[in-house]
Amino acid sequence: MTDDEGARRSSAPLRIGLFADGDFSDPRTNSGVAAGILGGLRAQPDVDVVFAESTAPTRLQKILLRALTIRLPVARWKSASRQNSLARRWRSRARDAVLTRNPDSVDTIVHVRNVYEPAAVPYAAFIDSTFEMAGAWRPWRVSARAREAEERYLRGADEVFTAGRAARESVIADYGVDPTRTFAVGGGANLLPSEEPHRDASADAPLRVLFVGLDLERKGGDVVIEAVRRCRAAGVAVEVTMVGHDGPAGEGITWAGPIWDRAELARLYAVHDVLAHPARHEPYGLVVLEGMGFGLPAVVSDVGSLPDIVDDGSTGLVCHVDAVEEFSEAITLLAENTQMRREMGERASQRARTEHTWDAVARRLTASLREARERAAPSRERTAGRAAATRRATGDRLAMTGYYFANTAVLGLAALLLIPALVLAASPDHWAQIAIGQAVGAVFGILVGMGWTTVGAGLIANVSPTDAAEEYLFSLYARVVLFALVSPVVVFATLLATMNGGVDAVLAALQIALTGIGPGWYFIGRGQPRQWLLMDTVPRAAGSLVAMAIAFTTGSVTAAIGATIVALLVGTALSTLLIARTGESRAVRWRAGFGPRPFAARLRRQSPLIASGLVFSALMVLPLALVNVLLPSLVASFALLDKIQRQAATAISPIVQIAQYALARGDLSDFPARLRAVGFRYFGVTALISVAFVVAGPLLVRLLGAGQIEVPFSAILATAAVIAFTQFEQFATRAMLGNLGILAPIPWMSALGALIGLGLLVPAGSAFGVTGVLSAIALGLLAASIGDVVAYRVATRDRFAVRN
Repeated sequence: MTDDEGARRSSAPLRIGLFADGDFSDPRTNSGVAAGILGGLRAQPDVDVVFAESTAPTRLQKILLRALTIRLPVARWKSASRQNSLARRWRSRARDAVLTRNPDSVDTIVHVRNVYEPAAVPYAAFIDSTFEMAGAWRPWRVSARAREAEERYLRGADEVFTAGRAARESVIADYGVDPTRTFAVGGGANLLPSEEPHRDASADAPLRVLFVGLDLERKGGDVVIEAVRRCRAAGVAVEVTMVGHDGPAGEGITWAGPIWDRAELARLYAVHDVLAHPARHEPYGLVVLEGMGFGLPAVVSDVGSLPDIVDDGSTGLVCHVDAVEEFSEAITLLAENTQMRREMGERASQRARTEHTWDAVARRLTASLREARERAAPSRERTAGRAAATRRATGDRLAMTGYYFANTAVLGLAALLLIPALVLAASPDHWAQIAIGQAVGAVFGILVGMGWTTVGAGLIANVSPTDAAEEYLFSLYARVVLFALVSPVVVFATLLATMNGGVDAVLAALQIALTGIGPGWYFIGRGQPRQWLLMDTVPRAAGSLVAMAIAFTTGSVTAAIGATIVALLVGTALSTLLIARTGESRAVRWRAGFGPRPFAARLRRQSPLIASGLVFSALMVLPLALVNVLLPSLVASFALLDKIQRQAATAISPIVQIAQYALARGDLSDFPARLRAVGFRYFGVTALISVAFVVAGPLLVRLLGAGQIEVPFSAILATAAVIAFTQFEQFATRAMLGNLGILAPIPWMSALGALIGLGLLVPAGSAFGVTGVLSAIALGLLAASIGDVVAYRVATRDRFAVRN
């Protein structure tokens, strides 16, 4: 860059784009930080704020995030939904969409709080805390994946701005960010009086203490109450107003509840004498700045940046965290020394109104940004580094996807290879009874899973390793208990469905039902497909190989199925040992509450998921049961083809999940366009799989049926149609309707498809054999899919109408 070019760039306004997780005009967005930074930057004469955009999730996305991150208490739930990896991706996609619409319009962008994926343009991060710092407060602990994403984000930034020195030190020490790119620029008070405050300090009036905080425990509200109680017990005239919560009435304590009206909050600042903020964890402390701006000396704890904000002995007093006696003595000192209190308040007001304003923050921030703009080459190098990091992250995601497919493929292949061994060891008819037993077991496997196998991954995706391990261990306890309770029912149902099919059918049913206690959902939720493969999938696949050897060498079907049960238990045991070693000091603190009442409570919480899974599984079992009772001559051939199409559906399931995610991201206004693009690719893959089955189907049937089960080519075609229409129906319900929250029509459309398919099954089977049976099922699935499409069109007719 020449000197003339450098001069022109130095004199040109600094073009900045801002992103925050909410509306910049809303003072509640990021606790007012977003509005403060925007106002401060706009006040700078050499800055052009090109855009200030929200990257907050849509309403549907918020619902999905809340569903995936259920926590108690509610405050922790809200925080977890923002730190979810899916929320981070959606924020980043929204940002990237804005940058695509505004190419080359800014010199840099600034992310206000939260974590994003690295951007393809120069960017800065403004934060008041890090995940490493937040880990000191247990409810705010995040997963290792979230911590890694934050490090990738901070290391890729051109500049990292922190509100306080504590956060800057964490960014440098814990994340390895270059100190020359990291700046503590302070924070600004969001509420200041219009003129210099004047407060009459009467020695006779009681000291009026103010506490402001929604999170009573984290902000130390209990410390304030106890300190005031001790002061009053010692004869000190003191009263406290607690803002943010309601509580029991007490002598000298007034509970004001949450206050969102800024004018009312300003009135409270104006009529009190001291601000108490004995926080146990505090990212920065904007409320302290507000109190200081109104002339209130602050009594604070020594955590985070609070000692930087409050000059001990000059603008307030700093006490050790949780030291109730120190806080009591500090309040007493201010109550008994009105002159000291007045002078502290004046100095606090002066400091807040000069050093801690958003204009001052913006001046410090823009000075660093302008300096960074002059370092064009280093910026480009970091951009290249960010691109490389993004490519590596993409490679990691592809590797993880490969592991997920590997788990599905290994288990599916092992199950398919076991079929011919069992057919040869027994007979086609006897194997058909075993297949019916497996179908019955699948229904009870859903029940035993208690919903954890459906949504458990989302529950633990963004909690600490210890909390995730505890959730798994409790679920294992609950699922084992439930398996023991339902086992007699499984036996009875299998004997009834197979017309006394014998011990082998019962063992097969119990083996499939036992999969409900498996650990797969845990490894999916923690993003550990490799551990899932090694600790659970490989032992189970090895068990299937051992079962094949037993069946071929001894002819004992009972021993072969027993080997698969042992392998399943070994995989679960190995996985549990690995999971139990995670968390604090590699030891999980088992929570109390493993008795009948907590178990019943968990069962009630999971009951809607259990019910929906049971209905779906029952509908999948009924065709095989009807064929066994009403069309017994077709049961062997139908059971084989039914087993193949089920395995095909399992193999395709990762593609369904990818399509579901691809449709979920981005703004809803673009949903129809994404639906067309994703649907085209999805159905292309499904069509290829169906065509591949038509080509390879005859050979596959001969191999899996050990040459003892004959099926016509027309049945191969019908099975390919079942595979295709099953994926059509899954896409319509999970990706199309599910992503839009259109859930009400789904059970009705499924019921319609079931009525059509089951109604045609027997007459079609009687007329056209196994081809007719499969064709009836395909027609039922097609009818349900068409119904889903009609429901989508009706529900979205106005939502996505073309606007001229």
